[in-house]
Amino acid sequence: MVREYHINDTIIRKGTLREKYSIKEKKFVNNILHYIIQSNSSNDIILSGHAIEKDFICSKKFPENKEKSNFVKLFKKQIKKFLPIKTRQ
Repeated sequence: MVREYHINDTIIRKGTLREKYSIKEKKFVNNILHYIIQSNSSNDIILSGHAIEKDFICSKKFPENKEKSNFVKLFKKQIKKFLPIKTRQ
């Protein structure tokens, strides 16, 4: 199920966390919900709800993912301490 976003919600591209987009408008095209998004450095971009769900994260959920990411990095660091020196990178 695709999450429905609201106008003026802020979303962040997963690959580059510096790019923030604002949802400007919702439209149905061929019975598929599309969003018009815009960042400070881009023109309007039209994406389906599925595309946004796949490539973006809502700024409200970003702190949750950041905490998970920090946990994973810390866990990897602890595991590397126990590995033999030859396998460390």
